[in-house]
Amino acid sequence: GQWNFFEVGSNTPSFTPYYYIENDSPLTTIYMICKLFTKDGVYNVSFTITYYPIGGKDCLTVYLSDLYFEFLGSVYGIMGTCAKGGNLFALFVKGGVFDLELAFLAGLAIVAIGAVVGILAGYYGGIRDMTLVATTDFVLLLPQLVVLLLIVEVFTLYNPTFLNAHRACILAGVITALSWPITARVVRGETYVVRSKPFIEAARALGESNFQILRKHIFPNLLAIIFAQLTLDVTAVVFAESTLDFLGLGIPKETVPTWGNILGYANNYIAAAPAYAWWWFLPPSIAIILLGVSLIYLGEAILERFRVKTGVS
Repeated sequence: GQWNFFEVGSNTPSFTPYYYIENDSPLTTIYMICKLFTKDGVYNVSFTITYYPIGGKDCLTVYLSDLYFEFLGSVYGIMGTCAKGGNLFALFVKGGVFDLELAFLAGLAIVAIGAVVGILAGYYGGIRDMTLVATTDFVLLLPQLVVLLLIVEVFTLYNPTFLNAHRACILAGVITALSWPITARVVRGETYVVRSKPFIEAARALGESNFQILRKHIFPNLLAIIFAQLTLDVTAVVFAESTLDFLGLGIPKETVPTWGNILGYANNYIAAAPAYAWWWFLPPSIAIILLGVSLIYLGEAILERFRVKTGVS
């Protein structure tokens, strides 16, 4: 019954709103949805070609082939599709599982290193404490992004095959190596507090060795702090890994669709997509924020439970 008319003209066809660039990534504009197709239904598409000859010998040749319309974002899936037609919900779930696995393993490594260094420094004190604290301060001063870039560049020059095959492990290792000092400082401070308790002096008076005191008295009283710090470390790893993926320095988007990769990939299409592709970048953004807030509150709950149980403020 009613015509929806939309006119686009350009002397250079590649600058019209509807075209395919070299890597076969479709670019569209909000006008395609809002102006042409305003409601659900069946549409008949027709083409009108108007030619105005300038001279008597002018001629016109028109080639039309493989003309079709593709509405990515409403084809299938709970969260629509990406520019390639992929199911965003499936990509979101797969990327979230990978992010959590990587963050949990790296978080365990961070807590393990930080707890050992912090307990030893806080319990023994003296020159050992000074040495471990100096090492911690030195690692804290290292710029994480610059170190990662340097390592990636070295592997790219000398062993790119190894880098591509083990990029996730390299990324987790670098984040772990540069993130444990904060955990070590927290555990060291708590170890100082526990070391000054009367039951530690009683254990020494009974002839228990340093290893026995650490195993039976120091470490059990630090478990709550260690578990709480683990939640913070996992959050920090997720943020760091997502940032690196967004910048194109982390996990290749061709291998795993991490939340950072989804955000980085969507950033290339957000301005050209209808309604700025909110269904594409909002879910991973909200998921990263909610995951961080949830883990932080979980850590606070563990600490609160520890304070109520032990009476420590």
